Amino acid sequence: MIEFGEASMLMTKVVGLETEPIGVFLLDSRDDRADSTFTRASGHRYCQTLMRSRQGESILLMAEDLTCPAAQ
Repeated sequence: MIEFGEASMLMTKVVGLETEPIGVFLLDSRDDRADSTFTRASGHRYCQTLMRSRQGESILLMAEDLTCPAAQ
């Protein structure tokens, strides 16, 4: 089985990414991980949280904190 680090390097090379890939998870608001694992972003657009994630942050964006008019 391939390790995450190896898969990340392979995908970066094959797809031609300039940065490491990131993961996006959709969590239920009752999920305990939402409170303990991530930094909650407020007043962000979805794309802004992706940019912060590319810098290595673990970001949580709740529906009520989303400011992108196109997503509402």
